Amino acid sequence: MGFHRRIINSEVTKHNLEKDSLENLYSSESLIFMDDMSSKVFELFKEGKTNQEIKTIIYEDNQSN
Repeated sequence: MGFHRRIINSEVTKHNLEKDSLENLYSSESLIFMDDMSSKVFELFKEGKTNQEIKTIIYEDNQSN
């Protein structure tokens, strides 16, 4: 049996966030995050934040940097 893993970077994260498909993106046995932004989005998703809430938080973080 194969081991299903997914490599996630900010480009993939942004695409799936805009398409409201984070659940699909994170439906893998192993997730490998390539940057802090993608990791933060996943943590917010696990906390139960909506896509809109995640977008707002990420936008605010980008504005403060």
